[in-house]
Amino acid sequence: MNNNNEIYFGDKNTFAIKYIPENKLLDERGHIWYYAYLHLVINGQLIGHPDESCSVNNWTYKLERFLNNIRDNKLKNEAFLNKRDDEIFELIWKANQLPEDFNPVYSHLPQLDSSVWAYCRLSLGETIDAYSITVTEEDSSLKFIWKGWQEPCPVELIGVLFSKSVDKNFVIQTLQECIDYVSKDLENYKEIITPVNEDQQEFWKMLKATATTLTENTHRKMTCEFSELVWEQLDDLGKKALLIAKERIKENVSEQECDIYLNQLQKQLNGSSPSPYSPVMWALQKPTNSYPAWYAAGIAGSNVVDLNISTYRQLCDIIKKYTA
Repeated sequence: MNNNNEIYFGDKNTFAIKYIPENKLLDERGHIWYYAYLHLVINGQLIGHPDESCSVNNWTYKLERFLNNIRDNKLKNEAFLNKRDDEIFELIWKANQLPEDFNPVYSHLPQLDSSVWAYCRLSLGETIDAYSITVTEEDSSLKFIWKGWQEPCPVELIGVLFSKSVDKNFVIQTLQECIDYVSKDLENYKEIITPVNEDQQEFWKMLKATATTLTENTHRKMTCEFSELVWEQLDDLGKKALLIAKERIKENVSEQECDIYLNQLQKQLNGSSPSPYSPVMWALQKPTNSYPAWYAAGIAGSNVVDLNISTYRQLCDIIKKYTA
């Protein structure tokens, strides 16, 4: 990590994003992954470990979603009015809990719709996932409430609640400035090339060729078919989430419901080991310009291979069914 390239967007004493570029990796799929040190700094406190890097692709994608939620006024809720910080924090987490998981200390609080958790819980990636963070809007300010959850958060901060109110427009300006700068700065990253696997290369070549010949819906079906290969390894939550993804293809459920299950699966993940949830999460993911549906299918397929449940050659046979 070269601290000489350190940049802060915003104000470290109120709300800021710390950014240090690292490198880019060209993988066997022909896709470029960018890595950097991206951290939130709230009220002078760096959220996360300074030596932990992250995928720029994932971090900025989630940052854009957070920015859109702010602009669309998704962080407001009357239930937050006249509540203490700990009650607001609990209301948001309770919205995604089962009754047996409720904290009896807060039995007086109602359980809000799970969309409240989906919108007001802030998750940007591995550099902040040692903390539990919520964001709500009141008047013209955003209130950040956070506490340490697990290592690498310092032991003395685990379970300690903090809060800071920041001007909404300042947060929007800071987020947009970060997204614009980092997106442009990717041109300056140094490249690292990984070894080539021929079957894997053919898999991605076939998928990329379908980018313009198959519909988004067809790619989503393909992603679900790849995900079905891990069915026996899924628990009840994973199986339900996959069924929801399949229903979304038929337009029987909304993207919002998919997001709720996506967040529930994300919450259950621990560590960097491959998980049967991973392909299912890509089946639930709404396609974007950064992650189009054909690419989501590719990542889901790669997850299945990483779990040693299938091979790239077998996945190529599945792709052929859609292109015949």
